[in-house]
Amino acid sequence: MTAVIGIINKSAAAIATDSAVTVTGPKGPKIFNRANKIFTLSKSRPVGLMIYNQGEFMGTSWEVIIKLYRAELGDTGFDTLEEYKNDFIAFLHRKNFFCDVNQQKMILYYFICNFLHLLADSTIKENQQQIQGRVNDLQNILSNALIQKINLLLDKYRRNTDFCTEFVDFSQQEYDQFGFTGLPNAINQVFLQNGLIIDPAAILPSLKELIFIVLKSKDLYNFYSGLVFTGYGDSEIFPRLFSVNVSFAINNRLRYFDDEKSKAIIDHQQVSAIRPFAQTDVINTILGGIDPALNQIYFQQFEDFITKNNASIAQMVEQSDPNLANRIRGIDANGLTSTLHKLIGQETKKHYIDQVMGAVSTLSKEDLAEMAESLIYLTYLKRRFTFAPESVGGPVDVAIITKGDGFVWIKRKHYFNAELNHHFFKKY
Repeated sequence: MTAVIGIINKSAAAIATDSAVTVTGPKGPKIFNRANKIFTLSKSRPVGLMIYNQGEFMGTSWEVIIKLYRAELGDTGFDTLEEYKNDFIAFLHRKNFFCDVNQQKMILYYFICNFLHLLADSTIKENQQQIQGRVNDLQNILSNALIQKINLLLDKYRRNTDFCTEFVDFSQQEYDQFGFTGLPNAINQVFLQNGLIIDPAAILPSLKELIFIVLKSKDLYNFYSGLVFTGYGDSEIFPRLFSVNVSFAINNRLRYFDDEKSKAIIDHQQVSAIRPFAQTDVINTILGGIDPALNQIYFQQFEDFITKNNASIAQMVEQSDPNLANRIRGIDANGLTSTLHKLIGQETKKHYIDQVMGAVSTLSKEDLAEMAESLIYLTYLKRRFTFAPESVGGPVDVAIITKGDGFVWIKRKHYFNAELNHHFFKKY
């Protein structure tokens, strides 16, 4: 995991990342603290790119891909930042996604196995109370629960119409012609590994349909890379930020979509923006005045309190007025919680978020850089001094992008001694 942030106002864009990368091996995860996550997208234009989550695309390092794109781009520029983003996506197509069909099928197999693992884990957790002490009919309980969960997910996904950009017109026929035949093996491998013994024939048709719809959807299942484009197009006087989530490619279709919620376009109306990515809890705590997880606990406790309180009042009036008791029990606690959530959200925006964003709009380039670095470092400190995995750490890389000065490094780690490698810097 990682922590990535972009802070922008009319003057500049500050971007910062940590250096931690988590690699999962046969004996569990191991964290390394030397990963590069900030790159110049052009040597002659004020455009940068940050990456988070997966560091590879179709088995090729993003660092290699980005530097190949930068070399091909040369001195070419685009009028808008969005055009850089679109050209980078087109570059992945032009290079045939840096893989062949067999690699595509293997990556698809990994994606399906990951989805099945999550499906098996959630099925077991949701039925934990049912299976306690039920040794004899344990497999029947879990098998029936798994089939039920698959059918519920099918109902949900059949109603979904929000698909990845290049998968809107992806058909079942095209998927079948792609020739992927690994689903039965994935079912046996994953479900047996999780202690679920089930006949593949009993779930294969419905599971095949489910995976096809999931493949088209924007649901990530933690199998993706985040690409954050920041900077200026040639015709833009204020910085912008666009985020894209990229999973993999099959049959000349790239499974990606634009993260519209994270987009930031600075103009005379929106004069500043803070966009955190990956592990955002500490940054959101500072922006909102309360830890998001703690906030969620408060709302859940409030809903439980309303439900129990209604039940107590209903019990008191049950004998004298049964109809009133039923109406009290029918009060929508979830609706009250949603209303409270909305009201508190308005107050949080007014008293915390708007004040922070107002201050950000006036910050100098140096202050933007310091703020970006500090927020990443605070995230590291929380991981460092709690029992959470230290999945944010290592040196913090920081850069400033301005219209006049372009991409300027404020802090940057090197895997080599700069004094011995002057030729490296002469390339810039």
